[in-house]
Amino acid sequence: MPLLIDSAIQYAELLGWPVFPVRPSGKTPLTPRGFHDASSDPALVRTWWQRWPDANIGVPAGEVSGFVVIDIDAKSDGPSTLAELVELHGAVPTTVQGRTGGGGAHYLFKHPGGKFRNTAGVLGRGIDTRGDGGYIVVPPSLHPSGTVYEWQRDPFSTELAELPAWLVPPAREAAAPPPVRMAAPSIVGEDERIRRATAYLDAMDPSISGAGGHAKAYAAATALVHGFDLSSSVARQLFASVFNPRCQPPWSDREIDHKIAEAARKPHDNPRGWLLAAGTLDGDQAHGREVADAILTSAIARASADIPPMRQRELMAMPADLMEPPGYIGELCRWINETAYKPQPILTLGTVLAFFGSVIGRKVKTPTDLRSNLYCLGVGRTGCGKNHSRIAIKRLCDAAGLTEKLLGGEEVASDSAILSAVAERPAIFFLWDEIGHMIAAANSRNAQSHVRGIPVTLTKLFTSANSTVLGKEYADRKTNPRRDIIQPNVGLYGTTTPGKLFASITPDEISDGFLGRMLVFMSENPTPERRRVRIADVPKSLVELAQAWWQRDDLPRPPGNIAGVTQHAPLLVPFQDDALIELEAFEAETDQKIASRGSTDELGLDALWVRASEHAQKVALVITAGCEFASPVVTRDVLAWSIRLIRYLTVNLIEHVAHQVSATDYGRDLKRVLAVIHEAGEINRSSLMRRTQGMDPKRRDLILNELVQSDHIAIRDHKPKRGRPATFYRAIGGADAN
Repeated sequence: MPLLIDSAIQYAELLGWPVFPVRPSGKTPLTPRGFHDASSDPALVRTWWQRWPDANIGVPAGEVSGFVVIDIDAKSDGPSTLAELVELHGAVPTTVQGRTGGGGAHYLFKHPGGKFRNTAGVLGRGIDTRGDGGYIVVPPSLHPSGTVYEWQRDPFSTELAELPAWLVPPAREAAAPPPVRMAAPSIVGEDERIRRATAYLDAMDPSISGAGGHAKAYAAATALVHGFDLSSSVARQLFASVFNPRCQPPWSDREIDHKIAEAARKPHDNPRGWLLAAGTLDGDQAHGREVADAILTSAIARASADIPPMRQRELMAMPADLMEPPGYIGELCRWINETAYKPQPILTLGTVLAFFGSVIGRKVKTPTDLRSNLYCLGVGRTGCGKNHSRIAIKRLCDAAGLTEKLLGGEEVASDSAILSAVAERPAIFFLWDEIGHMIAAANSRNAQSHVRGIPVTLTKLFTSANSTVLGKEYADRKTNPRRDIIQPNVGLYGTTTPGKLFASITPDEISDGFLGRMLVFMSENPTPERRRVRIADVPKSLVELAQAWWQRDDLPRPPGNIAGVTQHAPLLVPFQDDALIELEAFEAETDQKIASRGSTDELGLDALWVRASEHAQKVALVITAGCEFASPVVTRDVLAWSIRLIRYLTVNLIEHVAHQVSATDYGRDLKRVLAVIHEAGEINRSSLMRRTQGMDPKRRDLILNELVQSDHIAIRDHKPKRGRPATFYRAIGGADAN
């Protein structure tokens, strides 16, 4: 069998066919513009196959190559259909003929002139045509099934025959108006709009996987539902019958529905029906191509904006001094990190802040009546050591006698279970592993109300630390009395993996403030160096201060000295004057970020800045309580440290959410794939499939092609001397990209 490079050069040099490289054992173009990049220049062809020696050979059909193709698909009964046509019309003329790896056949005929359509099943079940805007894979390429494409009558010794009339697809008739009518009739009748929309679709380049296919399909959908003011049902029919047969590969019904819905939902620069304006009424295809290019340019820009450039990890690294806070918090962090088999100082900091905020809960408050309750998330890959800080805090609670008094259950079954636990222990600290699963379960369409209510209940408790949470009312009040919770102080530290967290987040978590109430601490080291450590007793100083704050009873007494409520009059912790100036400057900074919306998109990421000032004050309150027991006062230095921490956490969270969360299913899958590749630096295909398990395989392949075409990732094919070949995906920007 001749080498692929030799065959590709022969097609270009001897036949004048333009060729282009296609994925090994596949049908997806390797060049950015797919078959539009095809060339008959032997030097360029040689360069391509020297870069990709195992690449299959693609040849565009149509006028550019001088032939059209009748494609017989064996899996769809193509041979049987062809036999019926032969019986009716006579034998297929002797012409260039190839056997495809899937058991089908390609019949090549001279281009009949004019525009030859690409169709799917128009001539009969299992018979497609490839003409202008289509392409085929030719021998000796390798079919995905593992068999090799072969010529039965090769083009070097066989003349192309004239295409018989019975194999020419019938001219497309103007689409008849469907029964579904427009809600708001346009000045231009629906029949005329359908005719013009059909002409524009014909003028648009098809969607080719690996050559901007997603953007081109979105552009076609946009032209239909927005540019021509067609209903979704009409647009869906035209997309499927006019545009989709030319696409490689064709889009599924579900994907077409998604494209139409996405185009109808998103805002656009032009008013609805803008393609029906003066100057666009003649349906001229040349003008149609100009408009199509304009739509496509907008679609590509929108798609590119959907994939923000990844920032380098070193630009987002947490400053070292933020992992070394002053006072008790710093001392507790050092002990936990020193006893860690795999140290994770960033995750340790999140654990300690949330824990000590719970210890001093209901004991202190700021001048604006903020309390010390914090919700912190520790995010790290499986096996990175994120569990150690949780275990260390449980050991400290055991030593201080706080396990029964402070710690809540490590799993929660419902929103009512949370309220019951808080009613019994108004100052409570939850340590939850795999919190991403809980968020995902609550967001599931099939989630039961008691699970869906968990984030709602957590949000309510967070904002009610200085007030009263009124319990549920039951019909039988005698046996089920209402349980009100006065000034609940709920602290939370949950751990999860990046993939699980960002796959479970929806725009609703951002807009309703649930995510904004979380301080998200992300590990910067997925594989910390293992250390030999010995289990040591908890330092006495750590135990004693935790006990002292928990048992503190010298707090102000409310008017009337009512028994049982003295604990609800927290100690006021004032701010120094220069600390207040620092706080005002930070609040002005966050107000500007929210007003400018410079770092936002359709996800509403500016909402993550809304509570930044509140978080900074709470963290400063916790740090101060650990530095001074008798008469704590928030200093400028402590507040400045707290502000820098919150600024870092907020910016880092926004970057990650922007890269991994989307308002659409396709966008979420795209960002999930991109995040997995960037997290790994380089990953082979089997590992990528495993880490994106549950994703539609066809959509994943389309996404990978889009990312290659937009220069976000690169492909490397590895063919070892022994073993199976493998495909690797590499994040452009290196393994350090975030």
